[in-house]
Amino acid sequence: MSTLSATDSPDLERPQPRPFGAQPRLIGAVVMLVGAAWLGVGVWLSPDYRGLGTHQQLGLSACGLHERYGVPCPTCGMTTAFTLATQGRLLQAMSVQFAGALLALAVAMATLAGAWSLVTGASLAPAANALAQARTWWVLGGLTLAAWLVKLVG
Repeated sequence: MSTLSATDSPDLERPQPRPFGAQPRLIGAVVMLVGAAWLGVGVWLSPDYRGLGTHQQLGLSACGLHERYGVPCPTCGMTTAFTLATQGRLLQAMSVQFAGALLALAVAMATLAGAWSLVTGASLAPAANALAQARTWWVLGGLTLAAWLVKLVG
């Protein structure tokens, strides 16, 4: 009677694939550094007192819809809200552009998750898989639309 040894099993011989084809710590480091850069830019910018236009400090042009028709676009105020949130003024950020404030929180959470992955070697694949779901993008789109409608009414 023959038994299989550990070297006879094809599953035990092959190395298991890594998420995204790279080391989780490397991916964690990249996520952490990109998130920290975004948050750093938010801390560095000065929020525009009008509640929109902060992005112009980055060399971007003014919102064409707002300039031409006086109506904010769906992303008007996102950079201002992001900046306010990174500077610790979360309630003010939410009143300017709710989706922008949530984006700042999401970037902060991703930065922390990246740091955790860097330190522990934990994979970020479950979070990436959750973000890749269509339902996630529908919810994010809905929140952005709702924030825009609030801005149009207010």
